[in-house]
Amino acid sequence: MNATELNLNKILPATIPDFSDLLARTIDENGLLASLKASLIKAATGQQWSGQVAWNAQDNLDELLDVDLQEVLIGAWNKSTILRRYLDVQRYPPDKTFIVHLTEHSIRSEHRPYLEVSINGLSGKLEFCLMLELKVKGFKLKIRGGEIHEILSGECRIKATFSCGPALLWMTETETISLPGSIKLEPPRKIGG
Repeated sequence: MNATELNLNKILPATIPDFSDLLARTIDENGLLASLKASLIKAATGQQWSGQVAWNAQDNLDELLDVDLQEVLIGAWNKSTILRRYLDVQRYPPDKTFIVHLTEHSIRSEHRPYLEVSINGLSGKLEFCLMLELKVKGFKLKIRGGEIHEILSGECRIKATFSCGPALLWMTETETISLPGSIKLEPPRKIGG
């Protein structure tokens, strides 16, 4: 896996079984997009309007799952008190590189993708909730001058849940994904930033 493959939409399946049917039922049963319902019914011309919106969501699933996992990892690591010690220039001079071995840990991340629905001059948002839990181990970081310069090796498992309103649309867990080699960060990421 390389840096360009560290996007969630490259790792998870491109289609979700029964996604559009479950989403259409969720829209109907929970009154989602109620402000657009009359216009959507007219525009649907014989089709169930919520089904039309759901099919559009299925077609845009790649965008809804567009999450850069590298940024999720770095964002979580930057909040770590363990890494903040590398901001001490007395103990960790900025001209030296330090390899930091991270222990096995979990990272939780919440994302709120949405689908903009527009019809006859009216618009509304269909909001989703994407919850990620990454179980990571074996990662090493190259740190210099209070910045993360490179991510070395490591592996992770990803558990993802995708919901809309009160309905869970999909839940999945990946096999262990290995990150062989390294990812150089351009530009380097400031610790605590």
